Amino acid sequence: MAASFDCAQATTMREKLICRDRSLSDLDTRLARLYRERRGLLSRNGAEQLRLSQASWIGFIDIICPSNPPEHAFRSRPQVQCLDARYRERLDQLSEVGRKLGPFVINRIDHYAAYLRLPRMIPGVCPDFTFGISPTHRLTILRLP
Repeated sequence: MAASFDCAQATTMREKLICRDRSLSDLDTRLARLYRERRGLLSRNGAEQLRLSQASWIGFIDIICPSNPPEHAFRSRPQVQCLDARYRERLDQLSEVGRKLGPFVINRIDHYAAYLRLPRMIPGVCPDFTFGISPTHRLTILRLP
């Protein structure tokens, strides 16, 4: 497999799944390549903002695409499909970073947060686990010197 990291050093369930699945491995490689390319187009501050955005995205997908979801959650969304969709979305988002618009450089920064809500207890029914998802988007326009 050609993941963006050494699969022999994979520690998280997400990394191990990426190493086992050719499609996810290819998406991971494409994402890492695009991230490095786009980060290189930015100022030091812009690159740091993008790094923080990427770190929040990784935490976000680890929550919304859990390796061991509860049996009653994600029945129609196995982890591979969830990761595939999130990686494709992130590729689209990163393609906007560093785009020039006249004398400006566009630095699209996305911040992600997700949390598991406490279950609602309904008598005689399994708890209802739901996810609160709150991606935020900020567009920074930098003027070229």
